[in-house]
Amino acid sequence: MPANAEIRFTSPAESETVVTEGVINLAWEATGDQESAVFELQESSAAAFPEEKSRIRYRGPDRGSVVSGMAEGGHHFRVRAVKADGTASEWSAPVHVEARYIPKEKVVWLLSMGGLVFVATLTALFAGHFRSLSGKEME
Repeated sequence: MPANAEIRFTSPAESETVVTEGVINLAWEATGDQESAVFELQESSAAAFPEEKSRIRYRGPDRGSVVSGMAEGGHHFRVRAVKADGTASEWSAPVHVEARYIPKEKVVWLLSMGGLVFVATLTALFAGHFRSLSGKEME
């Protein structure tokens, strides 16, 4: 890759962002001689991108990728161009994405309340049905 080749993220616009649904749309642009290059998008749980905590999430010609199914916690992404002869550009500046979800206690509470409403609704329906069968009306 030429020394003037540069790749930078265009989405997200900030170098640090928070997602609450486990999905992020990453997009990048390349300057310099990037014709016929494929791009490698690398993800790591550590900012230093150690090999044992990193993996290639995308390799191809597109200048963007949707990453889904993100576990709760921090995720670091960077991208580079790789030419057909194997030469690679420098990695882009990394983007840090923090995936946060609803606390488990809140989920359990909401599901419990939904269950109680469901049981109360069924009870009211059956009680009304049995009263109508026996000829008794509600007073």
